[in-house]
Formats: sequence, C-alpha cells, structure tokens
Amino acid sequence: MRLLKLAYILGLLAVVCAPAFAQDNPLVGTWNLDVTRSTFDPGPAPKSLTRTVERQADGVKYTFDGVTADGNTWRTVSRA
Repeated sequence: MRLLKLAYILGLLAVVCAPAFAQDNPLVGTWNLDVTRSTFDPGPAPKSLTRTVERQADGVKYTFDGVTADGNTWRTVSRA
C-alpha cells in the first residue's frame, strides 16, 4: 500500500513539474509589475510595467511596455 501511494505521488509530481522542465529558458514568459507591492525611491511610481521574454531562433527577445506616472506610454525592445 505504501509503495502504491509513493508511486501515485511521484507520478502526480512528474505531471505537475513536467512543463517547468520542458522549457529551455526559465525567463521566457510575461511578467506584470505589481505597483501596489513595489516601492520606488525616488518616485513617482509608473502606472504599469510589463516585461515579455520570447524565445527566438537566434536568441531571446525582450519587450518592456509601460505607462509612466504622468500617463505617457513607452516601449523598449532588445534582442540577446
């Protein structure tokens, strides 16, 4: 019975963790800044900031999109 329970737990763990191990670069994805949980010194804080990392054939593409405190939008794109 204990062996069956251990096999079940290991199988479930493998299914849950498989996507994390399948990804070549752990930075690939999209992140949104939680402005309410962040501090900015000196301020003012931006209204929003999103970072997107995309895998490409020749490397990685980084895109930063944001809205400044006074409402201006901006975008920065770089490749590495």
